[in-house]
Amino acid sequence: MSEPLPLYEEPVRVALTGSETVELRGRFFFLDGEKFSLKGVFQTPYWPLRNGGQLAEVSNGKVHRPRVGGKFLFVGNDKFWVRGVTYGAFRPGPNGQEYHDPKVLERDFSLMAANGLNAVRIPHTMPPRELLDIAQKHGLRVMVGLSAEQYAGFLIDRKGAPDIEELVRVKARSCAGHPALLCYALGNEIAAPVVRWLGRGRVESYLERLYWAVKAEDPNALVTYVNYPTT
Repeated sequence: MSEPLPLYEEPVRVALTGSETVELRGRFFFLDGEKFSLKGVFQTPYWPLRNGGQLAEVSNGKVHRPRVGGKFLFVGNDKFWVRGVTYGAFRPGPNGQEYHDPKVLERDFSLMAANGLNAVRIPHTMPPRELLDIAQKHGLRVMVGLSAEQYAGFLIDRKGAPDIEELVRVKARSCAGHPALLCYALGNEIAAPVVRWLGRGRVESYLERLYWAVKAEDPNALVTYVNYPTT
């Protein structure tokens, strides 16, 4: 889910000791005119964030959600370069919730933000809205997984099948409109044998129905599907 970091045309200088300076040119650092390789442990990201770590551009009192422009994502008028990690799955707590401890979320999201990340993927279970609130506090956007792959078997045998579109609508409804939402991921890698058995058309139709179910609950949200080449 990563995109190349943007390049800065103007040199960036960082003071070292004495008269030495490190100069950033394009993708490389130079020390006294020679290419300089960084080695060490960084407590804060060395690449500056364009928006100072802010979650989104705000105008007229409203937070801008990400939008697609060509092959890029934008927040407001600025390109949004996704730098994210997958978070989970974890063992559920006593209440059955996977993300049940706000203190752990605060700690982990704070560390993510401190290391230059701006996005987090929740792959398999619906996050509580409190998780989105904490993510927003730390300038993170959340990719929410809807787990369409878990119901793909009902395309073969509909006996006892739940109303999958309604299930997806209920899930999307719980996050709808939240400013920390990056996008919904309909599903995660429907297995290649299942796709070959069902055929491309049935799988595409299935995902399209779920896409419109999400849009019915959150019309302005971005929606994607997590795939891999064999499917």
